[in-house]
This record gives sequence, C-alpha cells and structure tokens, in this order.
Amino acid sequence: MEVFSVLKHIAKLWRSFQLPLLRSIPLDWYAENERRQQNIARVCKTHKRGPWAKKRVQMNKSEFNNFFVDDIHKIVYCEVPKVGCSNWKRVYLVLTHNMKQDEAERTNQVFIHYKYANNLVRLVKYTSKGIEYRLQNYLKFMFVRHPLERIVSGYRDKLEDPDDIYQKTLGKYLLRKYRNITTEDNNAGTTPTFSELVRYIISAKKLDVHFREYDQLCHPCDIPYDVIGKYETIDTDAANIIKLIGASQEVSFPKSNGAGQTQKFVNKYLMRLNNTERSQLWNRYRFDGRLFNYGYDFH
Repeated sequence: MEVFSVLKHIAKLWRSFQLPLLRSIPLDWYAENERRQQNIARVCKTHKRGPWAKKRVQMNKSEFNNFFVDDIHKIVYCEVPKVGCSNWKRVYLVLTHNMKQDEAERTNQVFIHYKYANNLVRLVKYTSKGIEYRLQNYLKFMFVRHPLERIVSGYRDKLEDPDDIYQKTLGKYLLRKYRNITTEDNNAGTTPTFSELVRYIISAKKLDVHFREYDQLCHPCDIPYDVIGKYETIDTDAANIIKLIGASQEVSFPKSNGAGQTQKFVNKYLMRLNNTERSQLWNRYRFDGRLFNYGYDFH
C-alpha cells in the first residue's frame, strides 16, 4: 500500500518536473514526504478544515504576503520564521537575482530580511487568478519544527537579546503591557521575560509573525503542499527540493545546524512557567502539533 502511495506521489510531481530529476532522489524520501502529507490530510479531515469544512472560507489576499515566488523555477515557498527562512531567502536571491552563492552565504541575516528580501517576489503581488494559477501549477513547500522549540528559538533570538530590533516593537509592547515600563523608563536595557512572552501568546488574538501558528501562516489545510520540510531534516529536504527544480548546478542550501542547540534549552525555558502556563501554551499550538506530528514531549 505504501509503495502505491509513493508511486502516486512521484507521479504527481512528474507532471511538473522531468523524470531524471525525480530519479536522483531516494524513494524513502518520497515515502516520508507522502506520510507527512497524509497526516496533514487526516488531521484536517478530522477537524473539518479546508476541503472538509462545512463552509469553505476564502483566504484573504493579504494572507499570501509571506509566500515567495520564483517564476523561473516554478516554486512557491511559504516563509515560517525560525525554520530556515533566512537561508531560503538566500537561495531565492541566487536563483532569481543572480547573487553569487558565496555572497549570499556571507550576507548578514539582518540585510537578508530587511534589505534584500524586499526585492523578492511575493505571491500577494499577483491577481487572484495569478495566485490560483501558481498554487495549482508550481511546486509548493514549507518548513516546520516542533512548535515549542520554535517559540524558544524566537524568544532567544528576538527578545532575550537587548540589542535586537524587536526590542523596539514587540519587546516594547510586552514591557508596557506586563510591567508598565515605557521606553523612557527603560534605560537599563530591560528585556521581556519568557513568561511575559507566553502570557502574550496565550491571550493575543493574532500573534506576531515569529510566534504565529503554522496553520495561520501557511494554511496547510487549504493549500496542498508538494513538500513538507522539517527542521530536523532540513539539509536533506532542502537539497531534494533544489534537485526537483533542476537547480543543483545553480545553488545549494547553506549548511544549517539542523535541530541545532535550541532543543537543549527548551526544557530550561518551559520550567520557568507554571503548570497552567505550560498547558495553555501547548493548547495554542496543539493543532500545529497534530498537523505535523509533534507532541508535548518535554519534561
């Protein structure tokens, strides 16, 4: 049965890509990607989301602002912060803006996000028909990691560092909301605590993009992704996507730390929360966990 599913998965990709490109990728990778897709479909069906919803909700065009398009290689990438997005933007710059690989890898991520990324083409710029065409005909992919690992990574990167630009936006908001500290009062470089971030995550209607749910960022119940990459296997998944589009001679995905160091710190940060906060935090990301087969396995 699994062999049939894998062949069906390959046949689906064959419609858009040349057979020699598909042959260069191990069958077990296709099998794993098919399992990830089937799990998403199963969860969406159980929760009556996407095509299984009693009443389909049309996605607002603004929700495609974090989708990046390469019309040359026919790919659409849904950006998820803290899951290799800086490196995917580097890849896009090489593929679509003739940036050299070594230059892209040397470029500081602040410049990648706040300067060069403005030159990349976002799906939101197209007409409704243009968006629909690309979602139907291009290779679509997204990357995820354990939701709580991503939250800890986001906190360490954006809010624990007193010099990060996020201190002027979300950091400022959290200090004012939970400690009544204004910019004028904060001369000592005070930063928000992890508990304050979690209180915000639990209560906010719509989260900052660095902490927003995968379901809200990439809409996997509504968009049938061709590849679901994971941070734990990011180097392999990224390399195979690049092979699928026939761009291996043009670009390679910059080496990552894989699961990185954050896994080691997750328990440390979760222990700063009380039981109610930990429970409510996981409730916020429980659906994401189900979609991508992550559980609450921290102690």
